Parts: sequence; structure tokens; C-alpha cells
Amino acid sequence: MIHLQSKFRRYNKKYFGGKLPRYNVHYSRETQGVSGDEDTRRKVIRINWGLRDFEFESRTALLHEMIHAKLEVDGAYTSYHKRTGNWHGPKFEKEIKRLFKKGAYKGIL
Repeated sequence: MIHLQSKFRRYNKKYFGGKLPRYNVHYSRETQGVSGDEDTRRKVIRINWGLRDFEFESRTALLHEMIHAKLEVDGAYTSYHKRTGNWHGPKFEKEIKRLFKKGAYKGIL
């Protein structure tokens, strides 16, 4: 099981320039049916408990949720996103590509 909180701090510094606020990051049984979720208001990232023995999947899920946090911090989510629940549009995809170029997924995918 990887220590998610320390990975968050490391990734925040390395891939997000330390711009993400502090989040409480942990494995949770409350994330049924998804690999993770992010709550901007409460500053919580929960990764599915079922991934706790799978390092690569846990790291991928954490990076995914950190992208959501970044887009929220950047103000990239508009009322459209919030109204429709479409959180994985072009801005999200652009962030995934940026992280790939920076090597965030090296050794994972």
C-alpha cells in the first residue's frame, strides 16, 4: 500500500508547481464504482479502498484526482461543468497530456 499523502505532496511539488492547496488524501471504502473522487470544498481526495494493494492504479487514480483539483483551483470548471457533470473535457485531457510529457506516468502506463 502506498502512502497517498506523501505521494500527493511529492506530485504537487513536481507536477503542479506546489500550487494545489493541502488535501487530506486517503483510501476509502466510500468510493464504490469509481477509482477515486475529489471534494474541493472539503479538500479531500479519496482513492478506492480496492486499489490499496495496486501501486500503479493508486498512483494513476491520485494523479487523475489531482488534475480535477488543479482545474478547480484554476477556475477552469464553469457552471456548465457543474450543471452537466462533464468533468473530463478538453482542459482535463490537456492536463493529462501535460503530465505525460513531464513523465508523471512513467513506469505506471
